[in-house]
This record gives sequence, C-alpha cells and structure tokens, in this order.
Amino acid sequence: MRLIIQTLCIATAVALSTVIVSCSKEDKDMVTDSISTDQSSLKVEAGIYNSRSLVSAGTISAFPSGASLGLFITPNTLDNYYDTKDNSANVKATYLSSAWSLTPPVLLTSTTAYVYAYYPYNASASDAHAIPVDHTSQTDYMYGKYNSGVNRLSSTVNISMKHALSMIQFKLSKTDFPWTGQLTKIEIANKSGKTVLYSAGTMEIAKGAITYTNGQNASASIENSEGLLTIPTTASTDESTYPKLLVLPVANSGATGDLVMKFTIDGKVYTCDVPAGTVWGAGTKNTYTVTIQGHELKLDTNVTIEDWLSGITGSVAPIL
Repeated sequence: MRLIIQTLCIATAVALSTVIVSCSKEDKDMVTDSISTDQSSLKVEAGIYNSRSLVSAGTISAFPSGASLGLFITPNTLDNYYDTKDNSANVKATYLSSAWSLTPPVLLTSTTAYVYAYYPYNASASDAHAIPVDHTSQTDYMYGKYNSGVNRLSSTVNISMKHALSMIQFKLSKTDFPWTGQLTKIEIANKSGKTVLYSAGTMEIAKGAITYTNGQNASASIENSEGLLTIPTTASTDESTYPKLLVLPVANSGATGDLVMKFTIDGKVYTCDVPAGTVWGAGTKNTYTVTIQGHELKLDTNVTIEDWLSGITGSVAPIL
C-alpha cells in the first residue's frame, strides 16, 4: 500500500509540473503577441516645402546629417498628449544619414495620432504654441504637420516643413563706381523711435503664426569683415551668390523710412529707406535689386517675390 501511494504522488507531481510549464509558455506567447500586434514605432520622413534657396546666412534647402526636429504627438489638437507628456511632447528627431531617429521612441496603438514638428530642436521647449524664435541668430526656423493621422497599422509620417521667417536677398551691381565695392555688412533696422521690425517672439507650430515679444526690436544683420561680396559690374543671375538675410515677418513697414536697409561698402555706410506699406510675409523670398552708382546706392522699388514661397522685388534711393 505504501508503494502505491508513493507512485500516485510522483505521477501527480509530474502532471502538475507539466501543467505549470504549459501555462508559463502560453502566458509568454500571449505577452509577445500583444506587443507585436498592438503597438508599432512611429517613423518620420521630413523635407522642406517648396524651397529653392541654397545654404546662405542660415537658410537651408535640405536637412544635413545631425539636424534635429522637435515633435509634438497628439490625439487631436496641440493642447493634448498622445501618451504621457514625456513621451509625446518635444520628442527629439535626429537625422542620421538617411533616417530619423526618435528620442524617446514613440509607440503607436490603435488610437489615431497627429504629428506636429518644428526646427531646429530646442531642448527647453515645452509649449507647442510658443516655440521661441528670433532673427538676431539668423536661424531658419520651420514648422510642419503631417496632415493625416497615424496608428500602429500605418506608422510613417512624411512632414513637409515650411519656413517661418522671411528671407530678404540682394542682387547687387555697380556702375561708374571707382572703388573696390567690398560689401562687409547688411543690416535691416527700425528708424530711431520706430518699432516696425520685431526681433523675437514665439511660434505656434500648427500654422507657424508668430507672436512678437514686446520691446524686442533689434536689427537683423549679416557681417563679414573680410567681405560678404565684392560687388560686380554686372549683376549675377545666380541666386546662390546673393547675400541673404532673415527677418521676422513684417505685415506693414509703415511710412517710407520707418524701416531702413544699411549697406557697408568699402567702409562707408549707405542707408536706404524701405518703401511705405512693404510686406515681408512668412516663408517668402524677397529679392531686391541694388545698384551702387558713383556715390549713390539705388534700391529698385519693384521687388520680386518668389518661392521660398514668394516675396518682393524692388529698389529704393539711398540716403548718404
């Protein structure tokens, strides 16, 4: 009788062991299947919208390796987070060779996500309605949104980034000018006492709208003591040679002379009045034809606006 009981106990223990092993394997498979089918990683592709500008004075036409975007992932509007704030707000996307790497990775479920982006990444940014921007740094700020929702079954976003500032470029030439024509600085500034031009503000990244910061009215400038350009006798038709300057958008320049352009040529400063009512829209490329003649600098008032999106073309007379 004792032998029979021991045999039954051993058999029962083996059976229980088999059940335990079987249950553990099944649980493991269920967890694995859950991860692989219920979530997928967000993948990013990003380009620059309709841009024909070359690299100059901070403007870019393609993202170089190492460039970083800031991403806000939401279930609907900018006011909500897709997951937690840490995993959905100001996610860093870095371009490495041919792909964007996200830090932290963003895992998508069956819930629809909407992705907004801005450039360049700012580690201190926390509010998608108020990304700091300025023109004193000559940074080509951009914003963008993937217009469709994504989820675990469709996890790749292709974002078209748009320029938030306005670009001013200059097509220069000289005639009857006996000196070298070495251009070392271009500055766009408010006339003393005027506040037409703002130098800093915050950008809302859904539409790129910029709110100016009161009291921030510094000029925008580019400068090279060794020369930005030796002004040619015949104006170049190659836009890559045009000096370029970025400014926060201007809705209305006010009266003639409320806003001025200053050109330092051979050590002498030539000042031009910007015409009344001039508009420099966000994302526009505004081309000014500038001719230095004798002791005068002439800025054509017919300003062409082309795509970046499109801006102005023109000239004004200098004040010596």
